[in-house]
Amino acid sequence: MREKRSQRRLGLGISIQVMLPDSDRPITVEDQEISWGGAQFITSDPGVRDGGRLGLILPWVGGQSFSIEAEVVRRERLDDGRHRVAVRFSSLSQRSEFRLEKLLDLLAEREERQTACHSTPTMERLELIFDDEAEMREKLAQIADGHLFVTVFGAYEIDQSILLVIGGTKDFPGFHLRARVNAQAVERAPRNGWIHLVRLDLKFEHPREELRHLADMLSHA
Repeated sequence: MREKRSQRRLGLGISIQVMLPDSDRPITVEDQEISWGGAQFITSDPGVRDGGRLGLILPWVGGQSFSIEAEVVRRERLDDGRHRVAVRFSSLSQRSEFRLEKLLDLLAEREERQTACHSTPTMERLELIFDDEAEMREKLAQIADGHLFVTVFGAYEIDQSILLVIGGTKDFPGFHLRARVNAQAVERAPRNGWIHLVRLDLKFEHPREELRHLADMLSHA
């Protein structure tokens, strides 16, 4: 069964900043690539270690910036003594998620203008619409706990980050969340020849406090 994969890598083209856990001042690193799942950069700073955590500070419009928590998944020593570092995004606010989404779209548009060709989407999207108020409240309770169980058509890649778009009802507005595929189980195809139904276990990559606030706010809407 085919898994849905989409991690388009894009060049940011400018220096970015990294905040290390034991420092109150960011370091500037040379960016190479960024994607919905993470980023790759070059640095000579010895504080960037395998398996370590750090904060990535990315540029935004009007001289602003936004931050994303990340974990180092790979560090490769280069001939000049510096290291090429690959990080995986692990936690960000909803505002930062929105800005990351828009930043990737802008970078993709720039790349397509320069190359005159269309590539893969910048991220994998999963759209859910709950028509029943009771079901929506049940899902909000799961979101407040930091996870969500849903049944969809087709499989995803385990550990893949996706953009979850939840459609609203007359009482619940729609919203976007970043989720990681924690586990999945194939259930069955509704009919012979149809795509299999897959039970997804999604884990949200947002601060738990923010998820609880969102769920509480929508539950009382």
